[in-house]
Amino acid sequence: MVGDGIVIHSSDDVISSPIEGRIVSVYPSGHAFIVENKSLKVLIHIGIDTFQFHKYYEIIKETGTTIRVGTPVIKINHSILGMSSIDIIIAILDQQKVNKTRKKTSIPK
Repeated sequence: MVGDGIVIHSSDDVISSPIEGRIVSVYPSGHAFIVENKSLKVLIHIGIDTFQFHKYYEIIKETGTTIRVGTPVIKINHSILGMSSIDIIIAILDQQKVNKTRKKTSIPK
């Protein structure tokens, strides 16, 4: 992951949308999703190198769902992930800038 954004340390079991829009992608493992509206496209990524912990994620909202700010999208089993020494940080990145950076640096999608 690379690009403009913010990182939040989370102790909540529910990961909600930071913007209003439509979910354009939910990663099958449940570790990330993308929300888009007329002016923004953001990637919400749960943890670092956490895709292998897919059994601890529950997808609440599917791709194509229109959502509001604060709509729960993913539920995580925070207690089990925490016992695995996983630092649950939530990265919220401007996906449009991430894509531009990938093109400049040849980072694979």
